[in-house]
Amino acid sequence: MFTLFKNACVYTLKRPEAIDMARLNELLTAYPFSPCAANDMSRTGWRPITRDSDRFYHAAGKNILLVAQNQKKMLPSPVVREILNARVEKLEQEQSRRLKSPEKATLKEEVLHSLLPRAFTRDSFTQIWIDLERGRIVVDTLSPRNAETALALLRKSLGSLPVVPIMAASPPAMELTAWLKMQRAPAPFMLGDITTAKVESVLEAGATTTFKKEPVCSETLETSLSDGRIASSIAVQHERRFRTDVTLSDDLVFKRIGYSDVFVEANNDITVDDDENEAQALARQDADFILMCDTLGSVIADTLAAFGGESES
Repeated sequence: MFTLFKNACVYTLKRPEAIDMARLNELLTAYPFSPCAANDMSRTGWRPITRDSDRFYHAAGKNILLVAQNQKKMLPSPVVREILNARVEKLEQEQSRRLKSPEKATLKEEVLHSLLPRAFTRDSFTQIWIDLERGRIVVDTLSPRNAETALALLRKSLGSLPVVPIMAASPPAMELTAWLKMQRAPAPFMLGDITTAKVESVLEAGATTTFKKEPVCSETLETSLSDGRIASSIAVQHERRFRTDVTLSDDLVFKRIGYSDVFVEANNDITVDDDENEAQALARQDADFILMCDTLGSVIADTLAAFGGESES
């Protein structure tokens, strides 16, 4: 049913009342996942929250969990290119002329459609957490593009979805740069003795340096932050009830989220053995989901607070 979020694209839900709990399952049921047909490139739909279930969401208090499933046909580029080049060459010889770009594009579409019925498929799953109390939607992905795809399915299911990416009042890159220069972060965040950071030039596009396991006090890191360079991401620890490792970035995507052993073991009193029934297994997953919502919700809220609060614009 649920795995701990490893990344988080976060959105502000402008009107939490847009989530109609009374009709939510009915609305999601209209768009269930089904495998790709022979000529489909991809398909996306909702996955039941548990195997053989007719429910497409899980609710724990004001926290809702959804899972979108995507299936995509895999067409290796070298194979497509080889077949396309052969067809282009044949036509050019038959017609004694060079094919124009639009003609090649049409041929490529024909090649793709001819290969689709024989293509392998790859499935992926995207978890969505709706936080009605804080008015946020969190998508478990590194990619804002993947997040938008999942939210498009939710918008289609609900009819409307008034969300915008979270924004901070103060530019995150400026705050992260200040943390590195001071070699400390404001509570409840902590910079370890060693960090991973990405430093970019504001004057030269594409001039990026990535530091891995670099001492925070190193002269190399200090020098890199001069001459119009800023920190676009740094790895920090968040200390509340549990320690949480997270990489904060200037686009406010939370990356490489790591949970402490204490967090992972917090619900160990709810034992789950292979011989136990599904209800007992769900009890453990429900407890882990609630704990993650509380922990990750604090990480997001404290990050926005450290960056001057959430922007209203």
